[in-house]
Amino acid sequence: MSMLLMAKAMQLQVGSTAQKMVLLKLADNANDKGECFPSYETIARHCEISRQSAINHIKSLCKKGFVRKVTRKTDKGHTSNLYILDLEAKSLDEGSQNSVPEVVKEFDHGSQTIGLGGSQKFLPRTSQSFNQSIN
Repeated sequence: MSMLLMAKAMQLQVGSTAQKMVLLKLADNANDKGECFPSYETIARHCEISRQSAINHIKSLCKKGFVRKVTRKTDKGHTSNLYILDLEAKSLDEGSQNSVPEVVKEFDHGSQTIGLGGSQKFLPRTSQSFNQSIN
């Protein structure tokens, strides 16, 4: 998930609540390059819409320039669609600002691998130890 893309998608006006839900679902699945490949069924289930509605909303988002769909096929046939988000596209509301809030820029630094190095034990705090630490 890319918090940066989620924040950008949240600020855009795309034309309908259902289309925004689909766009947010795609952003939720996207990597930092804006690429994802959830199935229509997954999108429909998470957005609480029909599969056909998911297909229609994705078509609409593609026409408006927010999403690009790449149909991927193997020798055996269709495998999945790759969706590439372009959230730098203009919002349908001409007066809106598509900038990302500063708080998101501060906390979202893209994906990175973090090693813990060594082993540490983390024990859950009991209510007694928590109460002692705040007093």
